Amino acid sequence: DEFSNVPDRGSGGKPGASASGVGFTYALTIPAVRKARQAIGRVIRSPDDVGVRVLLDERYARDSWDSVRPYLPDDDEFQPVSPDMLDVGLERFRSRLPSQ
Repeated sequence: DEFSNVPDRGSGGKPGASASGVGFTYALTIPAVRKARQAIGRVIRSPDDVGVRVLLDERYARDSWDSVRPYLPDDDEFQPVSPDMLDVGLERFRSRLPSQ
């Protein structure tokens, strides 16, 4: 499955051996990513659909030990935006839509 390459972050291969190791990944990261992927898939169902997916959690935007970015599909449309700039990002998205 998509988590077969979950990295061992210093736990010596023992699940739960460190807070930032495999135990953390399996307890928190995998459920978060599965829920996010399920929600992302519900936004666009047909070729004519357009939508915005907003993930309001720092783990989706930053590169750190608890980041979930490596487990999400690579996508050029993924744009980390600070909360105070969300309206600007949404307006930029709207401006790219064809006029109806």
